[in-house]
Amino acid sequence: MLKSKVEGKIKALKKLPMKTKIVIAVGLAGILLIFVSEMFPAKNTAESKSVPTESVATDDTDSYKKQIEKSLKMFFLKS
Repeated sequence: MLKSKVEGKIKALKKLPMKTKIVIAVGLAGILLIFVSEMFPAKNTAESKSVPTESVATDDTDSYKKQIEKSLKMFFLKS
C-alpha cells in the first residue's frame, strides 16, 4: 500500500514541468542545508565573545525609566 502511494507520487512528479521540478529541488536543498547547519554549529562566533545583551538592555531600560519619570514629574509640577 505504501509502495503504491510512493510510486504514484513519483509518477506525479515526473509529469510536472521542468521549472516546477527545479523549484522543488532548490527548496528541498535549502531545507537540507538548514538541517545540516544546525547539526554543526560554528565554534568561534562573534556573539560568544561579545558582551551579554541582557545587561546592556537593562541599563538602557533603567536610564529610559528615569528619563520618563523626570519628564512626568516636570509635567505634573507645571500643571
